[in-house]
Amino acid sequence: MKPIVLEDVHFEFDKATLTAEAKAILLRDIAVLKDNPEVKVTVEGHTCAHGTADYNMRLGARRAEAVKEFLVKEGGIDPARMTTISYGKTRQAMPEEPTPTNQNSPDMKANRRVHFEVIVQ
Repeated sequence: MKPIVLEDVHFEFDKATLTAEAKAILLRDIAVLKDNPEVKVTVEGHTCAHGTADYNMRLGARRAEAVKEFLVKEGGIDPARMTTISYGKTRQAMPEEPTPTNQNSPDMKANRRVHFEVIVQ
């Protein structure tokens, strides 16, 4: 079996709405999921370090749900194949220290994402 790779999608600062680029990536992810019907995924919501831990957990959850909803509505992916979880700012892809001027630094942008954990049963 060849590796199953789903691309991460990224979000704008303090947003849980899908960008056009995110939708294009998710359409590719839908094709991978359709080609691998035995796969289940955990849809992980992440944020940058700006904001409180509680706020970022809620924002990460909204991001994960937005992605799951798109996969179901646009791709017909069975929602039973997906679970969502928010890690907020606890699992950063890039180390960062929030400052008033770095909200859109490359590191911050890298952390504002939804990542997929692939589960093959």
